Amino acid sequence: NKTGINLFDDIVKHRMDKAKECLLTTDMKINDVAEYVGFSDPSYFSRLFKKFYGISPKEYRSRRI
Repeated sequence: NKTGINLFDDIVKHRMDKAKECLLTTDMKINDVAEYVGFSDPSYFSRLFKKFYGISPKEYRSRRI
């Protein structure tokens, strides 16, 4: 409550940060990344990732340097 972020949003943010890291540093399939960070539905994970970052996990991975 003190930070203005509820617990659910904080957990999702940490999962998304970990997903970004996995997408950049591993060759894991997106479905496997979703499962690794705690999402049982890869479609939901992809929608949420796009909501957070404005691009899909696939687009994010393809933009890596």
